[in-house]
Amino acid sequence: MEIVEKLRRAGWDSTILDEPRSVHNDDGLKFISYPAEAFDLIRSENVGFWATHRFREFERLLKKYNRSTLVEVGAGSGAMAIPLHNAGFEVFAIEPVLAGTNHMVANGVTAIAAFLEDLKFPNSSISTLGIFDCSRAHRKPVQTVAEMHRIVEPGGLVFVSVPCGQWLWGSIDETLGHFRRYSCKSLIALMEQNGFRRVQTGYLFMSLVPVAFALRAVPYRLFQKSGHRVSVSNVKSQVAVGGAKALLINIVLDAELLCSRFFRMPYGLSVTGVFEKAVTAKSD
Repeated sequence: MEIVEKLRRAGWDSTILDEPRSVHNDDGLKFISYPAEAFDLIRSENVGFWATHRFREFERLLKKYNRSTLVEVGAGSGAMAIPLHNAGFEVFAIEPVLAGTNHMVANGVTAIAAFLEDLKFPNSSISTLGIFDCSRAHRKPVQTVAEMHRIVEPGGLVFVSVPCGQWLWGSIDETLGHFRRYSCKSLIALMEQNGFRRVQTGYLFMSLVPVAFALRAVPYRLFQKSGHRVSVSNVKSQVAVGGAKALLINIVLDAELLCSRFFRMPYGLSVTGVFEKAVTAKSD
């Protein structure tokens, strides 16, 4: 695998790939906010419109910037890694929950059960990094981005997606272990303050903002005092709809993706970004 070979040449001890690994958080030192049961319910082959359209956008961006390899951090059960692998990209996925890692490996993706900081990649050793709605990264964003800056090579790119709009916060965010929702401005500030340069940013799912506000944010504000919380199965029902509803959503989102090729969406449920570690940046 090209990615692993490059890391080896940079001095990484890749024997860790041969070890059976499981990551736990019962020692209080590791923290995984994403619910474990979600890996049994939300599989990459049935994640619905959300993951499908997010994948299509980042497939386009990777091709736009001539990237054929990707190290993905917090890859979950492979909603991004598996379709990218199937589309011909070389993906090395990092995911602390073993169930997610096993699912990706079963679908042909090279994956390891670990936290990014535990792998101790060499300085400036990765050309392309991806982090897509990774809840743990939002818990300690500065530390995560600093580690990303350390391991990405000068001129390397980081592809990012994060939840958008704190005013859209709802029970689904708590269920999925989110810690915050971002604005485009706050994402850019986070990345730039930690040594990255903005290449481009944008939004996804603009057409779903009114629906999210009505069905997520409003009920949360009404019921949060009573501890209202949605279940993982309810989360699945929102992102893996079928029938006529799915057809309509996909038509709308297809039109939105097409329009986004010609002009920037003014808002959305997700902020997307491509950031570069400047070639002139001081070496780590």
